[in-house]
Amino acid sequence: MHAVWIQQLSAWATRQPRRLKQLILALLDLIALPLCFWLLLGLHEGRGFPQSFLSQLPMMGLILCFQFPIFIRTGLYRAVLRYTGDRFFIGTLQSTSLAYLLAIGTAHTLGWTQSHPPLFWVSLGFMLLAMLGGLRWLARQILLQRQRGHIGRAPVAIYGAGSAGIQLLRALEHSLELRVVGIIDDEQQLHGKRIHGETVHAPHQIEDLIERYSLQRILLAMPSVSAKRRQELLNFLSPFPVKIQEMPSLDDLALGVGQTGLLQEIRPSSLLGRDPIKPDPSLMARAIAGKAVMVTGAGGSIGSELCRQILQQQPSVLILVERSEFFLYDTERKLLAMAQKLEQQVEIKPILACVRDSDRMRQIIRAFHVETLFHAAAYKHVPIVEFNPIEGVQNNIFGTYHTAQVAVQEGVQNITLISTDKAVRPTNIMGATKRMAELVIQGMAAHYPQTHFSIVRFGNVLASSGSVIPLFQEQIRQGGPVTVTEKEITRYFMTIPEATQLVIQAGAMKESGVIYVLDMGKPIRIYDCARRLIELSGYQVKDAEHPQGDIEIIFTGLRPGEKLHEELFIGEDISPTPHPRIQRVREETLPWQELQTVLQELKQASDAFDQEAVRTLLTRSATGYRPAPDIMDHVWLKKADK
Repeated sequence: MHAVWIQQLSAWATRQPRRLKQLILALLDLIALPLCFWLLLGLHEGRGFPQSFLSQLPMMGLILCFQFPIFIRTGLYRAVLRYTGDRFFIGTLQSTSLAYLLAIGTAHTLGWTQSHPPLFWVSLGFMLLAMLGGLRWLARQILLQRQRGHIGRAPVAIYGAGSAGIQLLRALEHSLELRVVGIIDDEQQLHGKRIHGETVHAPHQIEDLIERYSLQRILLAMPSVSAKRRQELLNFLSPFPVKIQEMPSLDDLALGVGQTGLLQEIRPSSLLGRDPIKPDPSLMARAIAGKAVMVTGAGGSIGSELCRQILQQQPSVLILVERSEFFLYDTERKLLAMAQKLEQQVEIKPILACVRDSDRMRQIIRAFHVETLFHAAAYKHVPIVEFNPIEGVQNNIFGTYHTAQVAVQEGVQNITLISTDKAVRPTNIMGATKRMAELVIQGMAAHYPQTHFSIVRFGNVLASSGSVIPLFQEQIRQGGPVTVTEKEITRYFMTIPEATQLVIQAGAMKESGVIYVLDMGKPIRIYDCARRLIELSGYQVKDAEHPQGDIEIIFTGLRPGEKLHEELFIGEDISPTPHPRIQRVREETLPWQELQTVLQELKQASDAFDQEAVRTLLTRSATGYRPAPDIMDHVWLKKADK
């Protein structure tokens, strides 16, 4: 009955307008002072109604004359009590002390304090501090009661009793959705102790917490833990039937990237189990700081992250070239917000353009006197390009050729092509066109030695557009099934920030015309990724061993042009670079005249929509292309039917 009454009072107080709540708090402060005098005089005089109470009314009025202006000035009536913390209560004590000391000093000058000994006034000060602080604490508890009700609030446990865990615990006091039922930590000395009212449990007690509280989520509050330790935790937690969420990393919070909010889904990078190597500041800045830098494909996953990394190196101007209006707008908006947060004065220029239009590229490069160019524009989705091969040739090969050719003619100093592991012994059009783009840049590097060219090759990047990880996450949210092409299929993975940092550093290395390959670690089995994501989302995989599981993984077979395993190197001529995660590789190139002939023939064939000629030319042009038996182009097939 008592709890119900408090809940009703809390609900009533929460619904009241802010002005009324401020007025009530001021009224309580007004009552508190006479109450303190009443109690202390009663104790001092030892009888019912204190005879000297009325004589102290002038003193009360003097204290209030100091108290209210100071409280208003210091914002004690502006604070939202539900969301206050230690600072607010310290501020209350400071403001009360200041008002009381000023009043006592004034009263002493007027001779008003002689009616009682000094101990009386000291005791009154402490009682007033306790009364005003206690009133605010009590009001806060009443307002929080509505949020502390268990109905509709999911029980969760916080993993990590450090500063991040304590901050998360205090933040969740205000949550209408989550209710913390305990803290989990590895430190034995903390087990059994209480932090802000919650008991610290050992990791082996998680099963008991699940049984006792019907635990639904475990919140990782360890934003700075190493990747290896994070993966160990995820391996340990994944068998439990609870959803795992985590606090954003400190870097993400500082730059304002990633998911918004206090909690987020487990980052795909946690699946890698390794820490990224910190970039070399001198390499990061060498071709960027103070220069006019242009990024093609600036709205894509790689292009937009490249722009974020470039912005941090303070170029004089950053030119965003993108053919999608929406992606260009979105990238510019995020970069402007980031520049404001970093307090940088970099000019950001969003340009709608297509890399296949050499005249447009010339206008842009000439207008901004571009010094460094990162060419990220490409069609990269294997099945889509397989169904649209001519577009892949025009964009990936000739977009690269025209942009690089114009850049050389206009005096661009550094040109970096972003390539892919699918260019190695390709079995699809996308990979073949990217290998041809590599040959174009290698040929131009030999023919135009005054320009520094780099080619950077790497595998899949986590959470990029077209990556399997976002697809799996969406399928899990919809309740499954999760689709994997083959159980044994593997891919190299790297985080987008890590990949783009290495791209910038490789592009700043001195040797021109070289293919730099990023160390992607060991290839990861896609099936294992899918299984891990299902378990970390709090579900059980439905299979032969667990027929009553939640989400099934089904195998759909390799898609057109898809490999079971990807490679990073064509030849064996591999050598290290000054950076431990970047390797240098020398591979077959085409002489300039032969390259020109191939490009001319490819242009004629693609303009004529001659699919067979395009396949033949790509096969014999040192690309290593092994095409699928059949042409997959939808338009070509439709014409053939007729």
